[in-house]
Amino acid sequence: MPVSVQVFPRVWVFVTLALAASACSTTGPDEALLDGEVIVAAGEGQILISNGTDERVYYTAFPASVVPVINWAPHIDQEPAVEAGNQERFQLDEAWTIEAGEEIIVYWWVAVERDGRRVPGEVRFARVDAWPG
Repeated sequence: MPVSVQVFPRVWVFVTLALAASACSTTGPDEALLDGEVIVAAGEGQILISNGTDERVYYTAFPASVVPVINWAPHIDQEPAVEAGNQERFQLDEAWTIEAGEEIIVYWWVAVERDGRRVPGEVRFARVDAWPG
């Protein structure tokens, strides 16, 4: 379940409502997907990204502690993606050593057409606890 979300206002409102709904539900985040939204959830060292949009959503995640010191920019040819209407789960320890309670920042974006080329669009993000509880 997402712990702390800092995204653009429209997504923030939705995620807040989704958190309230999923906290009372036994179905979990897999069932919380609504059309037109992206949901990020975490638990037991895994991140779940649910893509309710009609576009491929690209993503990456980093421990919050390394974000200030990394040199990173979004790509549409080198990053993993979640196809429209699908969801992806990935283990955090595949790329980073994550401590219990450590905050993870998950970034996502879609490709947009700009000057006749497909490029990364606006980047959104969510802050989640790798092992909430």
